[in-house]
Amino acid sequence: MGIGVVTLGRERRLENDPAAKALVEIGDPAVPAVARALESSRKDVRWRATLVLINMNSAVARQILRKHLNNEPDANLRTVIQGDID
Repeated sequence: MGIGVVTLGRERRLENDPAAKALVEIGDPAVPAVARALESSRKDVRWRATLVLINMNSAVARQILRKHLNNEPDANLRTVIQGDID
C-alpha cells in the first residue's frame, strides 16, 4: 500500500494523525478535553474524538463513549461507538 493511502484501518488506528496519537499516548488525563470534542456540531470532530477515545482503550474512555452514545446524531458514528463499548 502506497504512502498517503488512507484505509479505514489506518484511519481507525490514527496512523496519519500525530496529534490524535499524542492524545492517545497521554491517556486518561486527556479524556476530559477529548470528551468536550464530542459535543461539537462538526461530525468530523466527533469522529476524531471517538477514535481517540477508542484507541485509548481505557475504562474511563469507554465510560465517556457510553454516556455520549444516545446523544450522538450520526447513525454511523453511533454504530462505531456501540461496537467499541460492547
